[in-house]
Amino acid sequence: MKTLLFLNPNIGMIVGLIIGTIVVFVILFLLLCYFVLAPRNKFFTFGRENRIMHIMTGKKFSGEVILPSKTLYIDKKDKYNIKSFENLSQNLAEDMRRELKQHNILGMYWIGIYPFRSIYERHQQWLEWKSTPGGREIQFRDEYTPYLIAKPFEYAMLLVEAEDKNGVPLNIYFTVILMPTNAVVPIFGNNDAYGQVQTLCLGEALLFTKEKTFANLGGENITPDISKDEFSKVICKLNKKIPGRFKEDPNDPNKQIEVGLEEALGYKILDAKLNSIEVAGTHKKEILAATTAKYVAKQNAEAEIEIAKGKKIAGKLGIDVEKYDMKIRNEFYQKIKDMPYAQQIELAKKMFTDSKLTTFVSGKDVTPTINIGV
Repeated sequence: MKTLLFLNPNIGMIVGLIIGTIVVFVILFLLLCYFVLAPRNKFFTFGRENRIMHIMTGKKFSGEVILPSKTLYIDKKDKYNIKSFENLSQNLAEDMRRELKQHNILGMYWIGIYPFRSIYERHQQWLEWKSTPGGREIQFRDEYTPYLIAKPFEYAMLLVEAEDKNGVPLNIYFTVILMPTNAVVPIFGNNDAYGQVQTLCLGEALLFTKEKTFANLGGENITPDISKDEFSKVICKLNKKIPGRFKEDPNDPNKQIEVGLEEALGYKILDAKLNSIEVAGTHKKEILAATTAKYVAKQNAEAEIEIAKGKKIAGKLGIDVEKYDMKIRNEFYQKIKDMPYAQQIELAKKMFTDSKLTTFVSGKDVTPTINIGV
């Protein structure tokens, strides 16, 4: 009996030691996962809000995705389309959120046994806006990333040396707000889907610029003739129609159906806006001065003609309007539209030296960049 009593404390100590060892081991393991493994996407990974990650089995997509989000979820039953909890009933949305929370511990998500299971990383190049003390500037990004950003994101784009209607070389800076609508198509359904989106946007911007003039676009502090939504509508049309991209109609093999970004590339353009336009090329100052002179000359010529017309009508009140030579001014207005810049400036100088017509913006520094609500 005494022997049994003597052994009992040892059993308690051993059990306590085992439990303590297990607790210490679990704590050390969690610390190892949290500070060493998860940051390197080994065995575990940290989920980031509204960032999609894809789990690979060897070199093949496993079919599993990670998307921590309070607003979005991935519907595997609907071809991995990205959807909003707002479109679900409150009870169903809460059930799904609870289920997603069960898949992580301390913000870490289980991947699988490394190296057989891993997080997919891809190489991507893009431009984005960066805030600076002087305003905003474009930053070039070129890196490997494991994330597909599920929320709308502002991508900066630059169209280099596009030509306007008059052949003026322009650099066009614009922003496209882009959002994936599918979790798989942009990554595994296409080769560099974002690069394709960028190419298509630049192509549409090029065609848009070709139909406008530097003044139409807001050149040299001139109010643009285009509406703020016109450029956006042109770019957003890509969502439903990619030029030259068709697929066979499932109901009629002889019929072709137009294909847009959402279906072909899994992306949707939410908005697009022009940020700034600058004259490109080695003669940008000369071109800018000529373009400005041409616009001002045209506006003043039109103003002089309208004033003369008004004076002529008012002639019934006894005002002498013979000094207004309508023929000369109309001829000037017609000639200036199609003449080379240098010639039209010289013509304007010779014909209207003594008139109120202005061919240059005086007292003002010439700048090659025109900002439109950056």
